Amino acid sequence: MNYLKEMNGFMNWLETNPLSATTQALWFHLLHINNKAGWREWFTTSNTTLQAKIEISENTLIKHRKMLIDLKRIEYKPQGRKAGQYRLISFETPVSEQEPSEKPVPELAPAPQETQEVDPKMKNAFELFENKVARSIGSIEAQRIGYMVDDYGEEKVME
Repeated sequence: MNYLKEMNGFMNWLETNPLSATTQALWFHLLHINNKAGWREWFTTSNTTLQAKIEISENTLIKHRKMLIDLKRIEYKPQGRKAGQYRLISFETPVSEQEPSEKPVPELAPAPQETQEVDPKMKNAFELFENKVARSIGSIEAQRIGYMVDDYGEEKVME
């Protein structure tokens, strides 16, 4: 998975599939947790962890997780008293490449090409940022770095 492509895909998808702030926060935290886990197909995190990150009750977490499951944005496997397993449904993977057991996600509005492709110059700046600050780049930071690369060029931004 590509962090930036997934975030852009989700933001584009939200234009025709509005979600509450809590549901959006849950998806973004799951994306971040999977990024920290090294982009595993299935990753594990506890309800308690998600509740603490979003500051919600367990019932609220379950309700918003169900929304993401129903909308085919995530899959979830409960593990009894252990932390559950999650699988993010990628915005990057075309429907034809999904496994037959998966139900395809309908594309309601095609995303503009420029938001799906990351300019290699900007990708270098994003990777440098992530390496220097030892965390994943946020959407606002990515946008600001993109503007700086456009205005000043890759070399100056990387400097």
